[in-house]
This record gives sequence, structure tokens and C-alpha cells, in this order.
Amino acid sequence: MRPLADIERRLDALAAQPALDPGVAAELLALGEEVLEHWVTGKGLEPTHETREGFRLLALHRQGCT
Repeated sequence: MRPLADIERRLDALAAQPALDPGVAAELLALGEEVLEHWVTGKGLEPTHETREGFRLLALHRQGCT
């Protein structure tokens, strides 16, 4: 798992790129998953690899809320 500081730096770099670039959107989704992995791990859980409604991001959010 990448450190949160590295994720933050990458988000800052992506902010300078065009928002309509599909590659940026995919990377933002992946970075969001990484942040939620940190959240779930901080709760003492193993991050899920399952999906909810087709998205792992939603499954991680659900896992962190329970």
C-alpha cells in the first residue's frame, strides 16, 4: 500500500491535468480505492477485493462503515 503522502502528491499532480482525460478519471478512482484501503486497515480489517454495484471503491466504503 502506497503511503498517503505519496497519494496526496499524485492527486496534486493530477489536478493540473484536463479533467476530461479518461486516464485521469481511472487513476483518480484507483487513488480513491487506495485511500479507502488505508481507512479499512486503520480499523483493523483486511481490505476487501470484492465489488458493490461493480465498484471496489463502494465495497471498501461499505466495509469501512460497518
